[in-house]
Amino acid sequence: MLRIKLLLPLFFICTLLITSCKKEDHSTVQNTGGTPAADLKLSRMIEAFKVKGSSQLKSGEEMCVDSAIWYLSVTANYTYGSASYETERISKDVTSITLPVTNNKVLLSTVYSKYEEMIDSIRGYYRDIPSTEKQLISVTIETDTVLQDAIVLAVTSTVGTGIIQHLCDFNDVDSWIWWNTGGGGICAGPNYGQGIGSDAAEQMQNKIMICKSVPFGNYWYEMLPSHHVDAWDYPNPNWGGPIYNYYRYRMFWSSSQFANHHGCLSPDELNFYLSGTKWIIYTAESQGGERPDEASFVSVDVAGNQNYYGSYPNYYTADYHEMDIDYGILHVSPNPPIDLK
Repeated sequence: MLRIKLLLPLFFICTLLITSCKKEDHSTVQNTGGTPAADLKLSRMIEAFKVKGSSQLKSGEEMCVDSAIWYLSVTANYTYGSASYETERISKDVTSITLPVTNNKVLLSTVYSKYEEMIDSIRGYYRDIPSTEKQLISVTIETDTVLQDAIVLAVTSTVGTGIIQHLCDFNDVDSWIWWNTGGGGICAGPNYGQGIGSDAAEQMQNKIMICKSVPFGNYWYEMLPSHHVDAWDYPNPNWGGPIYNYYRYRMFWSSSQFANHHGCLSPDELNFYLSGTKWIIYTAESQGGERPDEASFVSVDVAGNQNYYGSYPNYYTADYHEMDIDYGILHVSPNPPIDLK
C-alpha cells in the first residue's frame, strides 16, 4: 500500500473562492478581542469554508487536493479539538474517507460532505468511549492510498479520556514489565503482582501526558504528520558498553543475542528511559530531537514490540519500545470547542 505523508503548513493552500492553485494572500487582518491577527484570519477562513460548504446553493467551485485535506483537518481541530485539555490517558481511532479527485481538483461541496462524514465517524467513536471525562484533542489526516480518480485518507482521532493523578517519574521501589506480555504489571518490588493490564511503555506514556503543560484558553492544534520512532533511532550518546542490554539507547532495547537480556525494568532503568523518551519528544529537530522547530507536542503513543532475527534454532529476539508522536502548530480560537456528544 502506498503511503504518502503530506505536510500542510498554514496558508500554503489553494484559495477557497477560485479554481486556480496559487498561494493564500498573507495580508494583515486587524486583531480584535485579543486574538492574534494570524489566528483571527485563520478562524475566518475556516468559518467561511463551513458557511459555503453547508450552503444549499452548490456553486461548482473547486479547490486543490492539498487544500481540501488541509481544510478537512483544520476545520475538525478548530471546531471540536482542544489543546487546553489536561489528560493522562489517550484513546486513538483510525478510520478512512475517500476523496474523489479530478485533475488534482475537488468540488468544495464534496469536501464539505466528506467533512461531515468524517465528523460523524469521529463522533460515533467518541460516544462509545465509556469515560465521562473526555475531550477530542486532535485529528490528524494523512494520505493513505492514491488511486486514479480518488485519494484514500487515513483519519486518526485522539481523545483524552480523563485524569488519574500520579507522579511524573517512576518511584524507587517498583519494577515494571517492559510490555504487556502475560498481562504486564509490576514484576519486582513491594508491589509485585500489581498493575496487571499495564506495562512500562503505557506507564511512560501516561506520565508524559499527565505532566505535559497545556495553554489556558481556547487553543487548538493545526496538526502535522505523525512521527514514528524506534528505540535504535536514538542511541545513548554517553553509552560506552560493553553491556549491550542496558542503556544503549534513549529508549528501552534488549536483545537475546547478548548477555543480560531482560524484560523486567528496574526503577533506575524506567526513569532513564522515561527521561530519554521525553528528550526525543521535546527536543527540536535542529537540536537533534524529533520535534519540528515550529511545532508543539500534542500526544504520544508508547508501545512495546519484538523483532525476530534468523531461523530456528539459530535465532534471537530484540525487545524494544517504539512510539508515535503527534505534533501541531498551536492556535487560539475566539470560540471554545464544540462538544462531540
